[in-house]
Amino acid sequence: MEGKILLSKTQPLIQGNHRFQLCFPNPGLYYVTVLTNDGTLSYKAVYTGSNQQLSEIQYLGSDGFMPVKDQYKSAHTEKSLDYSEGDVVHYTVFSRGNITVISDEPATTKAIEVEFYECKDPDDRNYKIVKIGTQWWMAENLAYLPSVSPSTTGSYTNSRYYVYGYQGYDVEEAKKTQSFRDYGVLYNWRAIMKGEASSNTNHSGVRGICPSGWHLPSDIEWNAFRDNLIATGYNYDRTKSNNKIAKSLASNSDLWYTDFSIGSIGNNLSLNNRSGFSSLPVGYRSDISGFIYIRFYSYWWSCTEYSHHNLAWARYLFSGDVFLSREYMFKNEGLSVRCVKN
Repeated sequence: MEGKILLSKTQPLIQGNHRFQLCFPNPGLYYVTVLTNDGTLSYKAVYTGSNQQLSEIQYLGSDGFMPVKDQYKSAHTEKSLDYSEGDVVHYTVFSRGNITVISDEPATTKAIEVEFYECKDPDDRNYKIVKIGTQWWMAENLAYLPSVSPSTTGSYTNSRYYVYGYQGYDVEEAKKTQSFRDYGVLYNWRAIMKGEASSNTNHSGVRGICPSGWHLPSDIEWNAFRDNLIATGYNYDRTKSNNKIAKSLASNSDLWYTDFSIGSIGNNLSLNNRSGFSSLPVGYRSDISGFIYIRFYSYWWSCTEYSHHNLAWARYLFSGDVFLSREYMFKNEGLSVRCVKN
């Protein structure tokens, strides 16, 4: 019910009846979502046991083939919920593996048109996407993990992939951590660029580590992203000047550290994330201090070098601030990645 993904499992199936066993970690109320090529079903599950245990999804096998008639999804559904004028509603809409997030502040009854685009990494993981201005962005951090390294192994010349807090080399073990499920992967600049040259153009053209049809944002594209949010009233005070958009980009998760500065991310978390960008505070991997600033900062790379060849531009959010900020970072450090649709 807190919105945290505890566990997911992909299981190739033939048509028929199939059985799974679910183990929940603690007594409480959970959501179970089943995503198939034909649509998505969600259920509430109540676990009343007293034993603490590991989360587990175990496939128990098939009861045999069972032909079914063609089924069609309906475009019409009704859902009642408590709502006050000015509240923001996030719709997460599925079509096959594609996932679109729509952020809306409804004032009247309306029909919502949904666009779907594939955003899938080489591990066949589908990512949520959200439209902000004229740009389509990933609505979660990239989590592609071809290998993993401890925080002590930095490099300017070789690709490095990190999972916050994990200090080993086992990819499957790293993927089982809560940090991987919450925050995705941290990358050095070499890993995200994959040998491509720095770019600072609109629509950078640098695919790098991004899924097919997507690219790494340049410093200019990050500027356009920021300026559009400011111009369309996403500052915390709804003004359309200056840069005060941090709250609209940060998720309302309590993973963010509480802060009492007016308009900051950590002040009244329930007002965060009007844009649907859903940033989480994973911090980053520092070449000097290892993993630092979890719960306080989010950092993302651009594909644009700073004037010094060992530095590149990045953007970040801080729990105690109102800005989407810009800073150059050493290329051997580990930051998150968000990709933009071509």
